[in-house]
Amino acid sequence: MKKLLLLLWSVVAWSQSEIVTNVNFGASIDFTNQPISPQADYSRSQVIYYKENLRFKGDINQIRYKTSFSGISLENSYHWVVKLGTTSLEEYGNGVGFIGQSQLTEVFNGVVSSGPGEIIINFTTPFYYSGLENLVIEVEEVTPGSTSSGLSGFLGREDFNNPPKRSIMTLTDGGGTYLYIENSYPATRFFGNLERCISPVVQTSPQNVTQTTATIILQNNPLISTYHYAVYTNGTPFPDDLETTTSTTIDFIDLLPAEKYRFSAISDCFDPLPMFGNTTFDTKPIEISIPQTITFDGENTRNYFLPTGYLGSSSVDAVAAENSNNGLLFRSTDFQMNVPSFSTSGDIWTNNTSYIAKAEFIIDLTNNPTNPIFTFRLKQKVGATLRVKIGNNQVGWNYKSVAGGDVNFETIVVDLKNNIGQKIDLTIEHVSDFYIVNQRSSWVDTIELKEETCLIQSQDFVVSKTTNSISLSNLDTAIQYDVAIVPQSSTLTDNSWTTTTLPYTFDALNVASAYKVYIRKKCDSENSKWLELFETTLPENILPPYTASFANNTTGIYVAPKYNLSSEVNFTSGYPVVALHQKSANTSWIGGLNTTESQAWNDNKHFISSLYMIVDAQNTSTLNMTIRNRVRRLGSANTSWFRILINEEQIGPSYQGAVNAQYQNLLINLNAFAGTLFTVELQHSGQSSGFLFAGNDDRVDISSIMFDNTTLSIQENQINTIKAFPNPIQNSLTLSCNNQMETIQVFNTQGQLIERISNYEKAELVLDTSKWSTGLYLVHITSNKSNFIQKIIKE
Repeated sequence: MKKLLLLLWSVVAWSQSEIVTNVNFGASIDFTNQPISPQADYSRSQVIYYKENLRFKGDINQIRYKTSFSGISLENSYHWVVKLGTTSLEEYGNGVGFIGQSQLTEVFNGVVSSGPGEIIINFTTPFYYSGLENLVIEVEEVTPGSTSSGLSGFLGREDFNNPPKRSIMTLTDGGGTYLYIENSYPATRFFGNLERCISPVVQTSPQNVTQTTATIILQNNPLISTYHYAVYTNGTPFPDDLETTTSTTIDFIDLLPAEKYRFSAISDCFDPLPMFGNTTFDTKPIEISIPQTITFDGENTRNYFLPTGYLGSSSVDAVAAENSNNGLLFRSTDFQMNVPSFSTSGDIWTNNTSYIAKAEFIIDLTNNPTNPIFTFRLKQKVGATLRVKIGNNQVGWNYKSVAGGDVNFETIVVDLKNNIGQKIDLTIEHVSDFYIVNQRSSWVDTIELKEETCLIQSQDFVVSKTTNSISLSNLDTAIQYDVAIVPQSSTLTDNSWTTTTLPYTFDALNVASAYKVYIRKKCDSENSKWLELFETTLPENILPPYTASFANNTTGIYVAPKYNLSSEVNFTSGYPVVALHQKSANTSWIGGLNTTESQAWNDNKHFISSLYMIVDAQNTSTLNMTIRNRVRRLGSANTSWFRILINEEQIGPSYQGAVNAQYQNLLINLNAFAGTLFTVELQHSGQSSGFLFAGNDDRVDISSIMFDNTTLSIQENQINTIKAFPNPIQNSLTLSCNNQMETIQVFNTQGQLIERISNYEKAELVLDTSKWSTGLYLVHITSNKSNFIQKIIKE
């Protein structure tokens, strides 16, 4: 590819320039005294505009200044004299005062006009600017006078006495005349017959970005035939040695991993000055796999990437080291002017995105390790908050310093078992308020990717529950554990756990409420990973007849919500329903749009949400459950599933979602469980993690649950004498009653109706049972407003 040495290029290629009517210059983030100070009796200013910033040439016939508000009052300060000129000077000061009048040309002397949010100066004489030197604009008030409004002024940039000092100004008030030399300039718009080089436009964000490659695609412009470009480390000057191409697609190879790059391109035009098309991109860090240790002491520096944040930064620094020479320092900015204020209310991450500092890793677990973990040593100062994300999802909780700041480093363990066989993006994030020396910071050292040696598994202990407690127990009472509990909607905070042996009970909990329980094992000098359990205290027993309608944001004490890693339960008072659906978490849905029923309930357990009930039907002889619901879907019918469990066994089919599903009453006969104490669980498993209550997503909405029954009294049993024989049966069943039988129903143990005869009005019936499968059946007979249930066995 042809190369161009920019400093030696002298060919003018006007075919790649354009005529424009206006050019904007300067930021509008501060109040500035230029071009005049409305609060002074009299003012005069000169401002140097660098040719590198303007990059145009031609006749200027109007300039405009942005005002601090859309309507301001300058009172007696409307009569100005405006002069323009050029200079080779870069700044005022050091013996350099106002540029002499002989170098300036008067272009306006009169009363300025105003528009919405700006002051307009129409030149009486156009000024030709060549673009070869810096431009100077002088503004002087002719009629002294000041405004009483402190809100009247101009927008621009104030950098006070910091170099370069590109503005000079005199102010006169009752105390005398004062001279100011500052790095200050107003936001200015130039109008006229102006010419500038065409700027290449980057069409999309960089593509094909890997550890060593990237592709830049430029927007096709028929006026540009040739591009000169470079890719270079961000923050360094634009190189002199450029590549040249006529293609709008530019591929880069042999880049450095974990590097911050800048791409800049110009067209084949150098007069007045080239216009740059720019973009930045970051190459990815080198992937790490087990085993890997990073100590930040010069080795493995490209195994992680430290993005440049706006108000938050991450860097390798000796202050953050533990047993090595360097550690990873996370902190926020110490510059507090004109930046978003730090919010301590609500979600600290969502409300302070500008203050987040990061370290990024790519972890390769495709070699199928057994118990992979990512660990690091952490020490935090007051006001620091740190978390770990896999992909876009937070894992674990927020780590915060103890009161006064952490004294020692602690090992943080991140479980990667759910990501075996994958390549994952893992990010450590820090957020804090403005930085105070060595405060409000997080220090990270000695990162390790390894197999876990201190193991804990869910089968190592037993969980038991009551209406107001959750207990953990195991066989070995000598092992020590750290245990903690938080409500489902809360996040565990650092150092909020208890060290204990088992059994251990969390008591004084709310009835029928969901919690997250955490437990980790202590092994000599190290701890295991934290195990996160989703548990619910037991609800009070439901005594039929009972109806639960979800008009409030609670299930009360009789119906308990149950969650998993990627599941959610929402109670909405505006729409009196409870919605079982999903939330975004670090786990993948198995099966995609073609998920089978088995995959929905077995492979996607993390996505199951449910309502759990205990029904005391010991004093009932018949029982029905009515569920008013709608099963909705976003993708296919196979991404949204609903089912009913009785005593942890599914009864009936799994119901699949439909687009714009309507509410319906699902009637389940529970006569098989009348006379018993049993559990009911309504479960949903679905893929989509978005929740739009009025729109389509994968969920089930339940508006009410009703249990109704008829209780047999002694008197009713005496009125009716009903016999069912033989029992067990083979090919027939005889039913006999001393009164007329009205309705006869036969159910299997799944609650499915096998036989139904209505308005029978006879005292005896013989049923053909030859086609019945072997098993248990329940015969329900209604006679003279009383009920009779008999269990029958088919051999």
